[in-house]
Amino acid sequence: MSKKSRLILDKMKKYVMIRKVAKRKDTMKILLVEDERSLQLALKKSFERYIPNCHVTCAESAERALTLIHEGFALILTDMNLGYGAMSGWELGRTLRRQGVNCQIVYMSGSPLADQAEEVKEDLTQGRVQAFFEKSHPRQIIQGVHDLLLPE
Repeated sequence: MSKKSRLILDKMKKYVMIRKVAKRKDTMKILLVEDERSLQLALKKSFERYIPNCHVTCAESAERALTLIHEGFALILTDMNLGYGAMSGWELGRTLRRQGVNCQIVYMSGSPLADQAEEVKEDLTQGRVQAFFEKSHPRQIIQGVHDLLLPE
């Protein structure tokens, strides 16, 4: 594991406060779409550790995510910027909605929401996307995904 991954994971371990929940019998599947491998691995490990019966499938691009969508995910967490010239996370979300995919979609980005395009903000206000998180706050990502999958 890289130094960056360890730092992210240590930060999550230190600050994440996950409520104890009853063990679920069904598996909750998350599709994590992130092109930065160290963050991908740190988030995957944290989700599978802190969310009961969680299984995370990783995709490094929106195009790869589209080939996996048939697996029936409860939630898709996608980076907004998936590399130069590639389909963005926002475009992925829009494509999935047009295809009739009915699961929770969550965006994350290295930039704050205020810096995002108006279409992204509109998707949030219209309920087409459930949440937006900044990558600089990994504990909020973990807690937010936990709360979406396991509401009280």
